[in-house]
Amino acid sequence: MYSPEFLKPKGFTVNRAIQEEEREHVLKVNEQSLEFDEDTPHYQLSVIQINSTFVEITDRDYPVRGIFTTMAILTIIGMSWLMAATFWLEFNRWETIDEANRQGAIGLLAFVAIVSALFIAFSLYAFFRESFSFTHRPIRLNRKTRKVYGLRRNGTVWSVDWDKVYFFIRCYQKTGTRMWDIVGHILDDDRSTIKESFALSSYTSSDAIDLRLHWEYFRRYMENGPEQPYRMLKICLPLANRRETWWEGFMRLTLLMHGSILMQVLMTPFNLPASLGRLIAMRTSKIPRWPDWVEQECMVAKDDPYVRESGYEAPREYAKAA
Repeated sequence: MYSPEFLKPKGFTVNRAIQEEEREHVLKVNEQSLEFDEDTPHYQLSVIQINSTFVEITDRDYPVRGIFTTMAILTIIGMSWLMAATFWLEFNRWETIDEANRQGAIGLLAFVAIVSALFIAFSLYAFFRESFSFTHRPIRLNRKTRKVYGLRRNGTVWSVDWDKVYFFIRCYQKTGTRMWDIVGHILDDDRSTIKESFALSSYTSSDAIDLRLHWEYFRRYMENGPEQPYRMLKICLPLANRRETWWEGFMRLTLLMHGSILMQVLMTPFNLPASLGRLIAMRTSKIPRWPDWVEQECMVAKDDPYVRESGYEAPREYAKAA
Protein backbone atom coordinates (compact mmCIF):
# COMPACT_ATOMS: atom_id res chain seq x y z
CA MET A 1 0.00 0.00 0.00
CA TYR A 2 1.13 3.56 -0.63
CA SER A 3 2.55 5.09 2.54
CA PRO A 4 2.50 8.89 2.64
CA GLU A 5 5.76 10.56 3.53
CA PHE A 6 4.34 11.90 6.80
CA LEU A 7 3.88 8.33 8.12
CA LYS A 8 7.66 7.77 7.78
CA PRO A 9 7.65 4.67 5.55
CA LYS A 10 10.77 2.59 5.06
CA GLY A 11 13.54 4.74 3.63
CA PHE A 12 12.43 7.96 5.36
CA THR A 13 13.59 7.11 8.88
CA VAL A 14 16.47 9.29 10.09
CA ASN A 15 19.33 9.21 12.61
CA ARG A 16 20.63 5.96 11.16
CA ALA A 17 23.35 4.78 8.81
CA ILE A 18 22.82 4.19 5.09
CA GLN A 19 21.66 0.62 4.51
CA GLU A 20 23.07 -1.89 2.05
CA GLU A 21 19.89 -1.86 -0.07
CA GLU A 22 20.24 1.90 -0.46
CA ARG A 23 23.85 1.50 -1.56
CA GLU A 24 22.84 -1.02 -4.23
CA HIS A 25 20.48 1.46 -5.91
CA VAL A 26 22.50 4.66 -5.48
CA LEU A 27 22.17 7.42 -8.10
CA LYS A 28 25.28 9.44 -8.90
CA VAL A 29 25.19 12.97 -10.28
CA ASN A 30 28.22 12.37 -12.53
CA GLU A 31 26.93 9.17 -14.20
CA GLN A 32 24.96 9.64 -17.41
CA SER A 33 22.30 7.21 -18.62
CA LEU A 34 22.74 6.26 -22.27
CA GLU A 35 19.17 4.91 -22.49
CA PHE A 36 17.69 8.39 -22.16
CA ASP A 37 15.19 9.12 -24.94
CA GLU A 38 14.26 12.74 -25.56
CA ASP A 39 10.91 11.76 -27.10
CA THR A 40 9.71 10.24 -23.83
CA PRO A 41 8.32 12.59 -21.13
CA HIS A 42 10.49 11.34 -18.28
CA TYR A 43 9.42 14.23 -16.04
CA GLN A 44 6.05 12.41 -15.58
CA LEU A 45 3.76 15.29 -14.54
CA SER A 46 6.02 16.48 -11.77
CA VAL A 47 7.38 19.82 -13.04
CA ILE A 48 5.78 23.06 -11.86
CA GLN A 49 8.12 25.53 -13.58
CA ILE A 50 11.52 25.58 -15.24
CA ASN A 51 14.06 28.18 -16.33
CA SER A 52 17.83 28.61 -16.61
CA THR A 53 18.18 29.04 -12.84
CA PHE A 54 15.96 26.37 -11.31
CA VAL A 55 13.40 23.66 -11.90
CA GLU A 56 10.58 23.31 -9.39
CA ILE A 57 8.88 19.97 -8.86
CA THR A 58 6.11 18.44 -6.78
CA ASP A 59 6.48 16.49 -3.56
CA ARG A 60 5.83 12.76 -3.20
CA ASP A 61 2.46 13.13 -1.45
CA TYR A 62 0.92 15.49 -4.00
CA PRO A 63 -0.68 12.88 -6.33
CA VAL A 64 -2.54 11.16 -3.47
CA ARG A 65 -3.61 14.25 -1.57
CA GLY A 66 -7.19 13.81 -0.41
CA ILE A 67 -7.22 10.04 -0.06
CA PHE A 68 -6.37 10.10 3.64
CA THR A 69 -8.70 13.05 4.22
CA THR A 70 -11.54 11.05 2.65
CA MET A 71 -10.68 7.94 4.65
CA ALA A 72 -10.44 10.02 7.83
CA ILE A 73 -13.84 11.64 7.33
CA LEU A 74 -15.53 8.33 6.52
CA THR A 75 -13.85 6.63 9.50
CA ILE A 76 -14.88 9.40 11.90
CA ILE A 77 -18.48 9.26 10.66
CA GLY A 78 -18.58 5.46 10.75
CA MET A 79 -17.02 5.04 14.19
CA SER A 80 -19.14 7.84 15.65
CA TRP A 81 -22.27 6.14 14.28
CA LEU A 82 -21.15 2.75 15.65
CA MET A 83 -20.50 4.19 19.09
CA ALA A 84 -23.78 6.12 19.18
CA ALA A 85 -25.81 3.13 17.93
CA THR A 86 -24.22 0.75 20.46
CA PHE A 87 -24.84 3.09 23.38
CA TRP A 88 -28.43 3.71 22.23
CA LEU A 89 -29.24 0.01 21.96
CA GLU A 90 -27.65 -0.92 25.28
CA PHE A 91 -29.30 1.89 27.23
CA ASN A 92 -32.68 1.08 25.71
CA ARG A 93 -32.54 -2.48 27.03
CA TRP A 94 -30.81 -1.59 30.30
CA GLU A 95 -33.94 -1.95 32.45
CA THR A 96 -34.85 -5.33 30.97
CA ILE A 97 -31.58 -7.19 31.64
CA ASP A 98 -30.21 -8.73 34.83
CA GLU A 99 -27.05 -7.73 36.70
CA ALA A 100 -24.80 -10.25 34.90
CA ASN A 101 -25.88 -9.01 31.47
CA ARG A 102 -25.41 -5.42 32.63
CA GLN A 103 -21.77 -6.15 33.41
CA GLY A 104 -21.40 -7.60 29.92
CA ALA A 105 -23.06 -4.51 28.43
CA ILE A 106 -20.69 -2.23 30.32
CA GLY A 107 -17.74 -4.21 28.98
CA LEU A 108 -19.10 -3.99 25.43
CA LEU A 109 -19.68 -0.24 25.73
CA ALA A 110 -16.16 0.29 27.09
CA PHE A 111 -14.64 -1.79 24.27
CA VAL A 112 -16.59 0.05 21.55
CA ALA A 113 -15.75 3.43 23.09
CA ILE A 114 -12.01 2.68 23.30
CA VAL A 115 -11.75 1.21 19.78
CA SER A 116 -13.82 4.05 18.31
CA ALA A 117 -11.72 6.67 20.12
CA LEU A 118 -8.48 5.14 18.79
CA PHE A 119 -9.77 5.07 15.20
CA ILE A 120 -11.11 8.60 15.49
CA ALA A 121 -7.86 9.89 17.02
CA PHE A 122 -5.73 8.43 14.22
CA SER A 123 -8.21 9.71 11.62
CA LEU A 124 -7.99 13.23 13.05
CA TYR A 125 -4.20 12.97 12.94
CA ALA A 126 -4.30 11.95 9.25
CA PHE A 127 -6.92 14.60 8.47
CA PHE A 128 -4.91 17.48 9.91
CA ARG A 129 -1.70 16.25 8.28
CA GLU A 130 -3.32 16.46 4.83
CA SER A 131 -5.73 19.34 5.38
CA PHE A 132 -4.98 22.75 6.92
CA SER A 133 -1.43 22.37 5.63
CA PHE A 134 0.04 23.24 2.21
CA THR A 135 -1.51 22.48 -1.17
CA HIS A 136 1.83 20.93 -2.06
CA ARG A 137 5.41 21.09 -0.77
CA PRO A 138 7.64 22.02 -3.72
CA ILE A 139 11.26 21.11 -4.22
CA ARG A 140 13.62 23.35 -6.17
CA LEU A 141 16.81 22.34 -7.92
CA ASN A 142 19.00 25.40 -8.50
CA ARG A 143 21.62 24.63 -11.13
CA LYS A 144 23.49 27.94 -10.70
CA THR A 145 24.04 27.66 -6.94
CA ARG A 146 23.89 23.83 -7.12
CA LYS A 147 21.47 23.82 -4.24
CA VAL A 148 18.34 21.81 -3.47
CA TYR A 149 15.56 23.51 -1.50
CA GLY A 150 12.57 21.88 0.12
CA LEU A 151 9.59 22.89 2.23
CA ARG A 152 8.97 21.04 5.48
CA ARG A 153 5.48 20.32 6.76
CA ASN A 154 5.85 22.97 9.48
CA GLY A 155 6.62 25.64 6.88
CA THR A 156 10.38 25.86 7.41
CA VAL A 157 12.75 25.43 4.48
CA TRP A 158 15.78 23.16 4.20
CA SER A 159 18.67 23.72 1.81
CA VAL A 160 21.48 21.36 0.87
CA ASP A 161 24.22 21.14 -1.75
CA TRP A 162 23.17 19.09 -4.77
CA ASP A 163 26.49 17.23 -4.72
CA LYS A 164 26.09 16.26 -1.06
CA VAL A 165 22.66 14.61 -1.30
CA TYR A 166 22.70 10.80 -1.26
CA PHE A 167 20.14 9.91 -3.94
CA PHE A 168 18.94 6.35 -4.47
CA ILE A 169 15.98 4.42 -5.87
CA ARG A 170 13.81 3.06 -3.06
CA CYS A 171 11.67 -0.05 -3.32
CA TYR A 172 8.37 -0.33 -1.45
CA GLN A 173 5.18 -2.38 -1.59
CA LYS A 174 1.93 -1.05 -3.03
CA THR A 175 -1.07 -3.43 -3.00
CA GLY A 176 1.29 -6.38 -3.30
CA THR A 177 3.34 -4.84 -6.12
CA ARG A 178 6.97 -3.76 -5.91
CA MET A 179 7.10 -0.03 -6.59
CA TRP A 180 10.00 2.39 -6.84
CA ASP A 181 10.56 6.06 -6.10
CA ILE A 182 13.56 8.37 -5.70
CA VAL A 183 14.68 9.38 -2.21
CA GLY A 184 17.40 11.83 -1.21
CA HIS A 185 19.20 11.58 2.13
CA ILE A 186 20.64 14.71 3.72
CA LEU A 187 23.66 13.47 5.65
CA ASP A 188 25.37 14.67 8.80
CA ASP A 189 28.93 16.01 8.72
CA ASP A 190 30.23 12.45 9.05
CA ARG A 191 28.70 11.72 5.59
CA SER A 192 27.16 8.50 6.89
CA THR A 193 24.38 9.42 9.35
CA ILE A 194 21.03 10.46 7.84
CA LYS A 195 19.69 13.75 9.22
CA GLU A 196 16.72 14.22 6.92
CA SER A 197 15.14 12.51 3.92
CA PHE A 198 12.92 13.65 1.08
CA ALA A 199 11.41 12.21 -2.07
CA LEU A 200 12.55 13.72 -5.35
CA SER A 201 9.26 14.45 -7.14
CA SER A 202 5.97 12.61 -7.01
CA TYR A 203 6.69 9.99 -9.67
CA THR A 204 6.58 6.30 -8.77
CA SER A 205 6.76 3.23 -11.00
CA SER A 206 6.80 -0.55 -10.86
CA ASP A 207 9.87 -0.43 -13.13
CA ALA A 208 13.14 0.77 -11.60
CA ILE A 209 14.42 1.72 -15.07
CA ASP A 210 11.62 4.31 -15.35
CA LEU A 211 12.91 5.92 -12.17
CA ARG A 212 16.49 5.99 -13.47
CA LEU A 213 15.29 7.81 -16.59
CA HIS A 214 13.17 10.14 -14.46
CA TRP A 215 16.29 10.89 -12.40
CA GLU A 216 18.28 11.43 -15.59
CA TYR A 217 15.90 14.21 -16.66
CA PHE A 218 16.74 16.25 -13.55
CA ARG A 219 20.38 15.17 -13.47
CA ARG A 220 20.86 16.48 -17.01
CA TYR A 221 19.19 19.74 -16.06
CA MET A 222 21.62 20.22 -13.18
CA GLU A 223 24.74 18.93 -14.93
CA ASN A 224 24.24 19.79 -18.62
CA GLY A 225 21.98 22.84 -18.54
CA PRO A 226 18.31 23.60 -19.27
CA GLU A 227 18.27 23.20 -23.07
CA GLN A 228 17.27 19.55 -23.36
CA PRO A 229 14.86 19.45 -20.37
CA TYR A 230 13.25 22.62 -21.71
CA ARG A 231 12.68 21.06 -25.14
CA MET A 232 11.22 17.91 -23.63
CA LEU A 233 8.82 19.63 -21.26
CA LYS A 234 5.22 19.48 -22.52
CA ILE A 235 3.28 20.58 -19.46
CA CYS A 236 3.90 22.45 -16.20
CA LEU A 237 1.47 21.79 -13.38
CA PRO A 238 -0.51 24.98 -12.57
CA LEU A 239 0.26 24.95 -8.85
CA ALA A 240 2.68 27.80 -8.15
CA ASN A 241 0.13 30.57 -7.64
CA ARG A 242 -3.27 28.95 -7.31
CA ARG A 243 -5.15 25.93 -5.97
CA GLU A 244 -6.14 23.23 -8.40
CA THR A 245 -9.77 22.88 -9.46
CA TRP A 246 -11.92 19.88 -8.51
CA TRP A 247 -11.58 18.48 -12.03
CA GLU A 248 -7.79 18.80 -11.99
CA GLY A 249 -7.71 16.99 -8.66
CA PHE A 250 -9.99 14.22 -9.89
CA MET A 251 -7.88 13.70 -13.00
CA ARG A 252 -4.68 13.62 -10.92
CA LEU A 253 -6.14 10.83 -8.79
CA THR A 254 -7.28 9.03 -11.93
CA LEU A 255 -3.79 9.18 -13.43
CA LEU A 256 -2.43 7.23 -10.46
CA MET A 257 -3.31 4.14 -12.47
CA HIS A 258 -0.34 4.91 -14.76
CA GLY A 259 -2.18 4.85 -18.07
CA SER A 260 -4.35 1.74 -17.56
CA ILE A 261 -7.71 2.91 -18.91
CA LEU A 262 -9.54 -0.14 -17.51
CA MET A 263 -8.20 0.46 -14.01
CA GLN A 264 -9.00 4.17 -14.28
CA VAL A 265 -12.62 3.30 -15.05
CA LEU A 266 -12.83 0.65 -12.31
CA MET A 267 -11.39 3.06 -9.74
CA THR A 268 -13.89 5.83 -10.52
CA PRO A 269 -16.25 4.89 -7.63
CA PHE A 270 -13.26 5.31 -5.31
CA ASN A 271 -11.75 8.38 -7.00
CA LEU A 272 -15.00 10.37 -6.94
CA PRO A 273 -15.30 10.53 -3.12
CA ALA A 274 -11.51 10.79 -2.87
CA SER A 275 -11.62 13.85 -5.13
CA LEU A 276 -14.05 15.51 -2.70
CA GLY A 277 -11.63 14.79 0.15
CA ARG A 278 -8.85 16.21 -2.03
CA LEU A 279 -10.94 19.33 -2.60
CA ILE A 280 -11.31 19.77 1.17
CA ALA A 281 -7.58 19.22 1.69
CA MET A 282 -6.67 21.75 -1.00
CA ARG A 283 -9.21 24.42 -0.03
CA THR A 284 -8.19 24.35 3.64
CA SER A 285 -4.46 24.47 2.83
CA LYS A 286 -2.16 27.35 1.97
CA ILE A 287 -0.37 27.87 -1.32
CA PRO A 288 3.33 27.54 -0.42
CA ARG A 289 5.55 30.59 -0.65
CA TRP A 290 9.34 30.51 -0.64
CA PRO A 291 11.07 32.90 1.79
CA ASP A 292 12.84 35.93 0.37
CA TRP A 293 16.32 34.44 0.73
CA VAL A 294 15.37 31.49 -1.47
CA GLU A 295 13.77 33.75 -4.09
CA GLN A 296 16.89 35.92 -4.12
CA GLU A 297 19.10 32.89 -4.73
CA CYS A 298 16.72 31.76 -7.48
CA MET A 299 16.43 35.04 -9.39
CA VAL A 300 15.57 34.54 -13.07
CA ALA A 301 16.93 36.87 -15.74
CA LYS A 302 14.30 38.87 -17.64
CA ASP A 303 15.71 37.71 -20.97
CA ASP A 304 15.97 34.03 -19.94
CA PRO A 305 15.10 32.02 -23.11
CA TYR A 306 14.29 28.85 -21.13
CA VAL A 307 11.34 30.01 -19.05
CA ARG A 308 8.27 27.82 -18.84
CA GLU A 309 5.99 28.92 -16.07
CA SER A 310 3.44 27.13 -13.94
CA GLY A 311 0.44 26.23 -16.11
CA TYR A 312 2.39 25.95 -19.37
CA GLU A 313 1.03 23.41 -21.83
CA ALA A 314 2.57 22.55 -25.17
CA PRO A 315 0.50 23.08 -28.34
CA ARG A 316 -1.58 20.02 -29.23
CA GLU A 317 0.28 19.56 -32.49
CA TYR A 318 3.60 19.38 -30.67
CA ALA A 319 2.24 17.03 -28.00
CA LYS A 320 0.82 14.68 -30.64
CA ALA A 321 4.05 14.65 -32.58
CA ALA A 322 5.99 13.78 -29.43
